[in-house]
Parts: sequence; structure tokens; C-alpha cells
Amino acid sequence: AEPQEQAEGAYSATLCEAGEDTLFAGSVNDDFGLGLAVCRLQGGAFAEDRITAVWSGEGGTSRTTCFASKCGEVMRFSRYTRYRYTLLSLTWVTDGHVHTIDETFDAEDMSTPPKSIVHYFWESEWTRENNLKPTSDRIDVRTEPLSLMALARILEVEGPETQQEYCPPERANPDYAGGCEPLDEEVAEAEEVVEE
Repeated sequence: AEPQEQAEGAYSATLCEAGEDTLFAGSVNDDFGLGLAVCRLQGGAFAEDRITAVWSGEGGTSRTTCFASKCGEVMRFSRYTRYRYTLLSLTWVTDGHVHTIDETFDAEDMSTPPKSIVHYFWESEWTRENNLKPTSDRIDVRTEPLSLMALARILEVEGPETQQEYCPPERANPDYAGGCEPLDEEVAEAEEVVEE
């Protein structure tokens, strides 16, 4: 194996504990050597999965853990999807600090390779009290693009409109529900229902 591959494997192993699956791993492009990971311990046949968000840097390592059914108390996962575009967001709270991993996966321009961009946001009680923006840095990701999507099968997904049906550009019209003109057969079906 290449030295870089060995380093990445060692990195993942140090943040997720033995027996945990690494759903996400990366390092923040900052001056503190901050590492992030999202880990899952599978519960087996009679127990539920446990999710852990790990934050590790100069100040030590912090782990925020929850059982899947109770993660809403400390962790929130949201997803927005439209045709060839996805935004994933995982937020967790540790000792009054709010951490967020945001990933955008953009494959809308079919003439270029898809782009996956991941950012880390951090804010403290002090920054919130003083109306300061959270710090934001890019993450060098060591897992596959959209690996956080696995959380959609484990955690409750937040957001009233987490997935949107694709609307071809020729049908896009904000005057219609969902911003998309119905097809002729959809109009005919709606008229039949009204007549009944």
C-alpha cells in the first residue's frame, strides 16, 4: 500500500473505535490539525445502532454519542435532493459548541465531473451571544462522496422538503405547486377527479 493509504487507514482507526464503522472521516483545513469522523456501532438483531461524532485536535478528543432513536436530542441530520444535486448536513452539540458538517454534491453540469465539497462549521455560546458567524473551513475528506447518506437509513431526516421531484427546465414554472407545470395527462386526471 502507498504511504498515503496507510496514513488514511491509521487516521480512520484512531477516530472510530474498534467495532465501529467509519461513515465519514476527514481533516479540517485549519491551523489546528482538527480531525472529524462519524462512526456507527451496529446494534445487531435486538439492539439499535449507536452513532458517534468525533472531534479531535490540539485540545484533545471529544465524542458525542447517541442511540439512533434518541439522536434528535444531540444530533440533527438533514438532506435536500434535486436532480443531480444533493446537500447533506449533520449538526451536533458538545459542551455548548455547535459543530456542522455540510456536503454539497453537484453533478448538474454533465460536461464536467461531479463536485463534492465538504465544509465544517463551528460556533460557541460566545460567538452566538455576540452574533458572530460560525467559523467555516473546507474538509479534506477521506471517505467516499455522500458517505453521510448512510445516516438517512439510521436517523430521522429533518426538513419539511427533504427530497424534491425533478422538474425538466421546459416545465419549470413558479406559478404551479412545486414549481413545475403538470404534464397533459396529469391535468386530465385532475379534471376527471373534479368531475366525479
